[in-house]
Amino acid sequence: MKQLLAIMLVVLCICGLLAACGDGKKAEEDNDEFFTIETKYADLRYPSKWEDKVKTDILEDGVYTVRFSSNGKSIFDISFNKGDTLLGTLFTDDGNVGVYVRFYELDKKDKSYEDFAAMQDDVNIITENLAKDYDFSIGTPLLEDDGKTFAIETKIVTMYYPQRWKDSVTVKADDKAVAFSCDGTPLFTIYFGSEKGTLLGTYDGTELRLETFDFDKKKLNAAQIGIYEAMQEDVNVILQNLYEDKKFEVSLK
Repeated sequence: MKQLLAIMLVVLCICGLLAACGDGKKAEEDNDEFFTIETKYADLRYPSKWEDKVKTDILEDGVYTVRFSSNGKSIFDISFNKGDTLLGTLFTDDGNVGVYVRFYELDKKDKSYEDFAAMQDDVNIITENLAKDYDFSIGTPLLEDDGKTFAIETKIVTMYYPQRWKDSVTVKADDKAVAFSCDGTPLFTIYFGSEKGTLLGTYDGTELRLETFDFDKKKLNAAQIGIYEAMQEDVNVILQNLYEDKKFEVSLK
């Protein structure tokens, strides 16, 4: 199983490198699609279609903030190190910097309402470009993980999952399975003695199988997607602890 995971990681890395090596002309075209807002932490890239309609101001009253407004109305703020909703984290030589967004309430009766709403939606473009241009993790910072875990007791085995998710994850365990979800979105389930999922191995004679669920990314914002994907990835913490348990036998199928 360890070898299989290692091979999968190598394949993913190669795919990432191939995707990064695009045509230079295409890169230039991409640059034409955005305009840049320079900040002391990172350059923010936002769709060019809004360049003549949106105004950006740098505010440094306690929290370093970029305010996006249009026709004198505040649309949203991007702030650093402190704010309302976490978009992700910049990892820099000087330390980790949280990037946050604050959305302002819009008046649906305003004649520019649809434009303003689209401007708010395009915050996702900022996060996508941060991920392309910098060492940026969308969602909860991965480096917040201090290695601590909490125990999940089941009839078959005690599982260990990262402490950082304890207040976010919902865990439901019974005699047949232990299911992990967040805000009603299923993440993954580990089954006991079932035919569902991929066989991981056996624990004291009982087969353990893993099923990971897809979620509708169209209904989620960038921060939610980053968090859910990181939570799914951390099933590896459970697996690693199983590997170290003498009662667990890895499946080589």
